[in-house]
Amino acid sequence: MTAARTVSRRRLLPVICVLFVCPGLYALGSAEKPAKPPERRAEISGIIRLVGNDPFARLLVSADDGKAYIVDESSPARRALHSLQGNRVRMEGMIRESPVYAGEKYLGIEYFIVPEHYDFPEDQP
Repeated sequence: MTAARTVSRRRLLPVICVLFVCPGLYALGSAEKPAKPPERRAEISGIIRLVGNDPFARLLVSADDGKAYIVDESSPARRALHSLQGNRVRMEGMIRESPVYAGEKYLGIEYFIVPEHYDFPEDQP
């Protein structure tokens, strides 16, 4: 009788794996992936500033709407804008919003801009 129980338990092992392990693996593989941050085209006006210390300094535009838009590192206009710190600028381009976390604590949203065109408004002080 002991040999018969051992054989039946060995036959049950693959059935148990199929019933419990496979659905668990499927659930892990089908987890939602984070969505790509939304992008939109916009025009902003503000003052060009450099914040932070090298090598982590960031070029940004303190916009009239109260937000700070970080000029994307990959932007070809970044070098030209770097030398224009303190000037008022109007630019248009693609804006991307990115959430900021410290560990699991949500801190807010960073705004990035890839300028496609910029100029200097005539109403400069």
